[in-house]
Amino acid sequence: MEAYTAVISLLRTLDQPYISQLFHDHTAETLDSLRVTAEYFQQLLEKTSNEKIKYLEEEIRVVASEAEDVVEMKISKKVYDYLQSVYVKLKDNELADLVQKNLKGPRYLVVVDDIWSRDVWDSISQIFPNRNNGSRILLTTRETEVAMYANTSTPHEMNLLDLDNSWKLLCNKVFGLERDHPIVLEKIGKKIVEKCQGLPLIISVIAGHLSKKAKTLKSWEYVAQTLSEIIASHPNKCLGVLGLSYHHLPNRIKPCFLSMGNFPEDFQVNTWRLTQLWIAEGFIRAPAGSRKCLEEVEKCYLEDLISRNLIMARKRRFNGEVKVCGIHDLLREFCFIEAEMTKFMHVVRTPFSPTQKPNVRRFSIQKAFLDEYAYKQLPPVARSMCYLLNPGLSFSGYCPSTVMIL
Repeated sequence: MEAYTAVISLLRTLDQPYISQLFHDHTAETLDSLRVTAEYFQQLLEKTSNEKIKYLEEEIRVVASEAEDVVEMKISKKVYDYLQSVYVKLKDNELADLVQKNLKGPRYLVVVDDIWSRDVWDSISQIFPNRNNGSRILLTTRETEVAMYANTSTPHEMNLLDLDNSWKLLCNKVFGLERDHPIVLEKIGKKIVEKCQGLPLIISVIAGHLSKKAKTLKSWEYVAQTLSEIIASHPNKCLGVLGLSYHHLPNRIKPCFLSMGNFPEDFQVNTWRLTQLWIAEGFIRAPAGSRKCLEEVEKCYLEDLISRNLIMARKRRFNGEVKVCGIHDLLREFCFIEAEMTKFMHVVRTPFSPTQKPNVRRFSIQKAFLDEYAYKQLPPVARSMCYLLNPGLSFSGYCPSTVMIL
């Protein structure tokens, strides 16, 4: 049934009236060939008994679904290129007038995606006419402050998925909406989605990877063991999205966020520890003329990062202040990559070698292999080293006096 549904969906996409208008080159020939293949699949599934073709159904479903994704992507690009060629010639005020003119009269629903600042919202909000006729504007943003500015009512927050819904999403992506999953894969499958920590983006990426692999226990167990490597191998799908949030941060807060990579995976960070780290590293600076102490400034920085959904408040005190915070594993991986690229910090995951002396000031030790020899490999410019795997361990006896242990 899933295979037949996928084939029919592909044919409907190929039969849209504007397809022939969008494609005139060799792509049109490819689409014609694809249509013939899809029609053959349709006839095969309609005329052949389920028992005879059962072993091919999953392959047909995957091929048809992936083919439709490619076709829709090409259609979207063609439409986008066309709109760009038409509207790029218009000035901003001309484009605004055109939008406003088309929205007058009937009710409308406008989706404004990914607004980053108040200024951006101010620049476009006047375009939409308010005729008290039930029209609606749906605005999405990663900034709580922007959401409250656009509308004083409480914004709808997208929470992380719980385990049941995470598993349901994975099953739908891998096996299809109406297909039952093999019971033998349920335990390891739930272990995989649990590691995704409720983030739909990661679950979708992993599901895409699993859909191309054998539906066997051994194959899924390997995915569970190499989850971080799989995520890192899709930088555009995962880390690229997070990069947008990071690059929109004020420069004064960026070091604070990157320093969250110091903490081990799933670490519950007490805010008093975070305050000490940020102040010791010199990340906290009171604004000129401000009477706030550094601890108060640190609280503002932390709340800012939480409102941007980059840090999670795990526990709060009775007065609302953050007591324990943490960071999603994917964001932690982003911190590693960005810190290395900008030479903000070197993340040590393997033992030092004589030839490995990164010329950076900060080091984050992620493995328990420190010894006197390792300290001797630190470059002369090294000024701080964060080692949280065994806080009670002391290396002050042979650590260079110029290096601050955090």
